[in-house]
Amino acid sequence: HVLPPSLDEADAGELADTGLLLPISWQRLNHDPKLSNEDLKPSIVVLVDAVQLATQQDKLVQALVVIKNRFPSALLWTPGLGGPDNAAVLTWFGVDLFDLARSRQCHSANVLLTESGPRELVEASNESSEMGNQIFHWECAINEIKSRLANGTLRTLVERQSLNSPKLVEHLRYHDKLCRNNKNLGISHVQKGTIL
Repeated sequence: HVLPPSLDEADAGELADTGLLLPISWQRLNHDPKLSNEDLKPSIVVLVDAVQLATQQDKLVQALVVIKNRFPSALLWTPGLGGPDNAAVLTWFGVDLFDLARSRQCHSANVLLTESGPRELVEASNESSEMGNQIFHWECAINEIKSRLANGTLRTLVERQSLNSPKLVEHLRYHDKLCRNNKNLGISHVQKGTIL
């Protein structure tokens, strides 16, 4: 029940759950005063319209920053958005949980989702788009992220991975600008009883 971007100012009437799993949409961030309740402490926050927000100029990054600032101890999940080609960037933005939705789409399209993005299979090498191969590329990407986190070089990987798509570059630049401005100005995202 996510409203299209043209109606993002409209109140969809979504109310926050109070359980351990908290689904949040862009509209809920803008219109649900219950999200400002200090007693709300979810274990997992799900940005349910992450895929739609990723196509827009700044809304995905804005939503992720707000959610991580408001619920710093909660794990963050952006269903259908992650892949081996953007997991490092999303991790940098604060995303903690990933799913195989894009890998399953690539499997059904007979394409392989790698750290460089989706690509056609190389027939001469007997490659396959089966889920085992899709998961292998996920494992490689996650191991790379873990290694970079351990040695403090995740940002280098993030910058390299952002070059996989112009939209990732745009998101990374906006994230850097937003975080820099918020740090310098001490801006609070909680206004008028709502998050944004």
